[in-house]
Amino acid sequence: MDTTDLVHDPEENRVPLQKLRFLLGRFRGEGRYTKGTGVFYKETRGTWEAGGRFIGLRMNVTYPLADGRRDIHEAFVMVGAGSTLASFEAQAYTDGGIIMNYHLECDGNAISFADRPPTDLGSKVQRARKRLTPTAEGFEERVDIDLGNGDFVPYSIVRMQRVGK
Repeated sequence: MDTTDLVHDPEENRVPLQKLRFLLGRFRGEGRYTKGTGVFYKETRGTWEAGGRFIGLRMNVTYPLADGRRDIHEAFVMVGAGSTLASFEAQAYTDGGIIMNYHLECDGNAISFADRPPTDLGSKVQRARKRLTPTAEGFEERVDIDLGNGDFVPYSIVRMQRVGK
């Protein structure tokens, strides 16, 4: 059966999400914390969904543990156009059963949004934000945190490299 849709133009549906096109494809990266020596590994796959009206992001992060085991977390994020051309709405579903809503803002060619603060620093972290910036090889994902003085400082950085086409 031919599933070609000659009535609806998928490119027309994709227009509002063009700024996020850099998230499409398969990516891998090794992340580093700005303080300390820890590393983590991240994989992401971004696809057009629902005829180009959304971008689906499937991701997993692996944290190596001191005893040789690995702590692996998976999430699925669905991103759609927001109320303006410079904003997007996202909903994330985690393997722990958490559902989170995000409001993404365009900042030049990058996307940024408020995120959950990391838990490894305890209650010191007041808030966190994530910034995704396109690069020639994929994109950089950076998490900044506020330790209570109102200023954001870098917490972690992972350069996601495109895998295959």
